[in-house]
Amino acid sequence: SETDGKPCNPLTIGLAISGGVDSMALASLCSGIQNEDQIRFRAFVVDHKVRAESGDEAQAVANILAEKNIPTDVLKIEWPEGLNAKEASNFESLARKYRFQALGKACRDHNIQSLFLAHHRDDQAETVLMRVINGHRKDGLCGMRLSGDIPECRGIYGLHQSGSLDRKDAISTITSSTDMWIESGGIKVYRPLLGFTKQELRDTCEANGMSWFEDKTNADPTLTMRNAIRHIYANNTLPVALQKPSILSLAKRLQENRDRDTERRNKSFTQKVQILKFEPSVPYCSVYFEPLDTGGNTETPTGISSTEFEDASWRLRAVIQLISPVENIALGTLDTAVQRIYPELDSQAGYDSAARKAFTVAGVMFEPVPSSMHGDTQRIANRQWILRPQPYRRGQEPRIEFAPSQKKDLEAYWRDNDSWKLFDGRFWIRILNLTSTNVSLRPLQAEDMNRLKGTNFMEQLEEREKSLLPLKASKFRYVLPAIVAEVDGTEQVVGLPTLGIIAQDFEALVKYEVRYKGLDSWPN
Repeated sequence: SETDGKPCNPLTIGLAISGGVDSMALASLCSGIQNEDQIRFRAFVVDHKVRAESGDEAQAVANILAEKNIPTDVLKIEWPEGLNAKEASNFESLARKYRFQALGKACRDHNIQSLFLAHHRDDQAETVLMRVINGHRKDGLCGMRLSGDIPECRGIYGLHQSGSLDRKDAISTITSSTDMWIESGGIKVYRPLLGFTKQELRDTCEANGMSWFEDKTNADPTLTMRNAIRHIYANNTLPVALQKPSILSLAKRLQENRDRDTERRNKSFTQKVQILKFEPSVPYCSVYFEPLDTGGNTETPTGISSTEFEDASWRLRAVIQLISPVENIALGTLDTAVQRIYPELDSQAGYDSAARKAFTVAGVMFEPVPSSMHGDTQRIANRQWILRPQPYRRGQEPRIEFAPSQKKDLEAYWRDNDSWKLFDGRFWIRILNLTSTNVSLRPLQAEDMNRLKGTNFMEQLEEREKSLLPLKASKFRYVLPAIVAEVDGTEQVVGLPTLGIIAQDFEALVKYEVRYKGLDSWPN
């Protein structure tokens, strides 16, 4: 455990422990491989605080884990004020949300980047069957992944695709002239027990002398859909197609297909799409889409197979995610956009570059680059698009308030991960407000421009626009994040943080850091 003669810090992995037989089996197995020099484990037990005895039960679990030399923290969920969680109709989804957020924050606070969950083979079968019942198809029937980002934690710094940093130029095929950091990292969850049945985990606990607790609510088939499915599996003989082996075989086959498709698409991405420019500070990107070969399939209206159409949708989604504030974009929502990007798919109309028009999808405005501007080879002419944020509707602009900071809290503020806020799903920003009143972050507005005319601030803005923007500035200005403060009773722009502009009078009063959202899903 040494690098260049220097000892390495041991890896610490988090364990999400409920006290049930599955998670206690996980703890038992991890206890057996724990090594002080190389790998350590830290357990987290969540107390939902909806039953009077839940605190004592959580502590009892922690005591058992302590006997196995696994340090354990009991995490108590703080429900929003005024919410009666126990009576909420969506209690299960709320509990899941606050449970994962508590687990994620605990991992972050202990510098833990990996969290093990105890989902097992029977959980997987139940999950897939629930999705069958709910009408999911293809990827939805793949079941739970072996690993992935921690769920329910978008917008919490250090938990979801943030907390580490990458330069833009670390992302292949993307070029930019600005120097903004792009976030990366976050907490990853792993499910190492998906290949084992619950009975095997029960046997493991018994063989290792590990105690566990039974949750009586899991046996009530009227409480949740999962409980109902568990009851059906235990007390009925289902048709062969719905039995666990068949359901798990279906999920495995779909997982293999998905992984194979993803690998193929990643490899071919740079042959099909070229990112000519990416400016996270605005943000916008300039993209060239290689034409599709529509001559290979005469049996479909588009001239390509359904797989090729889905591949085109996948590539388009990857590009959209550079700019979009939307976390999950379903491929099926992009059918019309694919037709617009690849008009050669319309066998009736043929390809007409003059017919290209701007459109929006997933919060992103697509604007065709005029042929007079491409200035590149004929290959790129009429296949290039500018992607930028969709303009905000009046009254729906995002806004974050930053209260005045106390001087004694300066150092603590910069160390506090929770000082970071995700603005409009695109920018991570924190503002240290040393004024006596609130300052706000909101998009730049047309009214602001009238007040900025003739100022040094306006000169800086115009200078930055000349160096950054491919089209006229008005198309980009009114999505720029602006720091505003009240001056003489009027809201005034005092900073444009993504462009590095701050009003001279506020340089000592408003400090900020800004980074672009994580792009961990970018094809590699």
